[in-house]
Amino acid sequence: MIRGWEQRDLEKKVANSTQEKVEQLEVGVLRSMEVLHSIASLYAIQAQFGREQFHDFVRGALERQSELQALSWNPWVRATERTTLELKALAEGVPGFEFRELSPSNELISARSRSEYVPIYYIEPLHGNATAFGYDLGSDPRRRASLEQARDSGKPVATAGGVFGSGGPRAFQLGARLTF
Repeated sequence: MIRGWEQRDLEKKVANSTQEKVEQLEVGVLRSMEVLHSIASLYAIQAQFGREQFHDFVRGALERQSELQALSWNPWVRATERTTLELKALAEGVPGFEFRELSPSNELISARSRSEYVPIYYIEPLHGNATAFGYDLGSDPRRRASLEQARDSGKPVATAGGVFGSGGPRAFQLGARLTF
């Protein structure tokens, strides 16, 4: 049997521990958002950057922030621009690059025809994430809704866990509309 003062002391310890975990999570999310904003700043000053520049730019953040499992650049692409971007990626040395989506049996297949796509175009680190190249984040209705919300509101939105790489079921993604 726990005495009243012991119960209150235990409740206080649990509350303090919970508050500490919440604050750690908030700091991690804010740090991650700062990385996204820094990528937006890179784009703002240098609208055309390549895979090597993206790799060099995000490498430090990935090394410093263990909460970041991967960073990617995912442009909104109109259907009329799809072939051009796929050919560009192939020319940049990404073998077999094409816009892809998951089939009902969870296999990667060529993305069906749509008016817009949001393919993973750059991703770091490559190890464990290379299969994500070309995956159309907009092909998943839950992700698409979050991406559209971020695009339309201009505010960051968290989405459900990733499909590829080391993300696993516990991961979440942050999407944000970045305008310049």
